[in-house]
Amino acid sequence: MLNATLLRFFVLALATAILSCPPLTRGVVAAFSNVPDVRAKGVSCDGVTDDTAAFQSAIDGAGSTGTELMIPSGVCIISPPTANYVFRIHSGLRVHGHGMGISVLKMKDHAGDYTVVFGEFGATYNNLTFSDFTIDYNDKNNPAAALTPHGRLAIGTNQQSSGMTWQHVEFRDIGSINVIYSGGDLTEVTSCRFVLNRASTLYHDHSTLYIAANRAVISNNVFKGQINAPGAVTAIETHGGAQTISGNVIDGYLIGMNVTGVARTDSEGIAITGNSITNGYYGIVLWSNIYRSHTQGYGLAGLTITGNILRLTHTLWKTNTVTGAKVIGNTTGIAINPTATLPVRTVLIANNAVEFDLESSADAPFSAASEMGIGYWDSTNSTPSFNIKITGNIVINAPASGIRWASSGGDNIEISDNTIINAGSLVVL
Repeated sequence: MLNATLLRFFVLALATAILSCPPLTRGVVAAFSNVPDVRAKGVSCDGVTDDTAAFQSAIDGAGSTGTELMIPSGVCIISPPTANYVFRIHSGLRVHGHGMGISVLKMKDHAGDYTVVFGEFGATYNNLTFSDFTIDYNDKNNPAAALTPHGRLAIGTNQQSSGMTWQHVEFRDIGSINVIYSGGDLTEVTSCRFVLNRASTLYHDHSTLYIAANRAVISNNVFKGQINAPGAVTAIETHGGAQTISGNVIDGYLIGMNVTGVARTDSEGIAITGNSITNGYYGIVLWSNIYRSHTQGYGLAGLTITGNILRLTHTLWKTNTVTGAKVIGNTTGIAINPTATLPVRTVLIANNAVEFDLESSADAPFSAASEMGIGYWDSTNSTPSFNIKITGNIVINAPASGIRWASSGGDNIEISDNTIINAGSLVVL
């Protein structure tokens, strides 16, 4: 059996190696060498000219189906002609660039508030593709006084939508409620890079990806926030089933993931595997709650969480990044939210590594009931769980419980072959 020092070295070395890998800057662009260049519509991308109207003309002129446009190399300045959107779009739109950092859409200095970059919020769009370019929100030179009612999203589709792909797209200097909001079926976000405005002073709620969609794939993305930075709240939030969340690197968010059974039907068939979450306060938070008419059945039903690395630096978090208030207690690695109101079934949590900071004072564990490496504490005393298996995990320096499962009723709970090191940890400095 490895000792604590070796285990810690393994966790940190692997996470560091992942974070140090540079993001891909070129993706599928080679397949679109004959796609019309938007410069034909007068788009200059010279870093000075406002190209919004010319870019809109290119979108409008390309037709309503099978539309493909190529963003040239350079910096294309854009600004919102209305508070609702920057560009009107239609189904079938495919926008490609020459690579992240090479083809750049940059929000104009002092452009003002807007709700969405591409399309109107809550509209129906089908079969959209965006690849190989950068959106620079330029939040430092266009700060929002508030993000309500405007959210500064890249896109926001409704539940009647279907088919949307974001691949090899970089989002810089983000200051928004969400970046990609998708209610539509068949959403794919892969090999993208998200960097928050870490110098922002505006506290606000934020989920970089808000995916309220079935059959979604979120893979191999990089999310960069910063401890205590306003708006560095949640990297990935999902509502729905048949989702795959894999290979993502998340650093400096209060919450790595909110994976929820908060949807119109049971959230079935979710796989969370091979992700790295570092410098967080909460790792992977699972929600299983009533939503509108979905008051019976299960919230989460058929969930696997395997091979993830979580390194939580909870002692460094002092500020709630939504409100600016003090952060108070209840740090968790992989856990079901204690206020769950729908039962859960068929959950496998296996072969994950969870490490916390050592704590320096006796009052640092704020709640012995709910602070845990892996588990569930049913604070409502009303939500059973069935067919749960927790096996092969490593938990280091859990502030209170290494693994705890305390649901009100249920059956077939197995906790086996886990390694717990220094639970209830305390070091006096």
